Amino acid sequence: MEDLRKLAGQNLLRVMREAEQVRKDLQEQGMRPYEEELPHGALGETPSCFYKFNKSPSNSE
Repeated sequence: MEDLRKLAGQNLLRVMREAEQVRKDLQEQGMRPYEEELPHGALGETPSCFYKFNKSPSNSE
């Protein structure tokens, strides 16, 4: 039965609660989110993780 609870999201909920606590702690310390983009190729030839993020010209800084 415990395995079914875990599969139903109990572990996910625990992780999300812990992530929210970390966010709160960092906010209280005055830490701002880090939103810098990695330069192209910074992860090597075949990175195992990636994202595709397109900025519209109106959002450029």
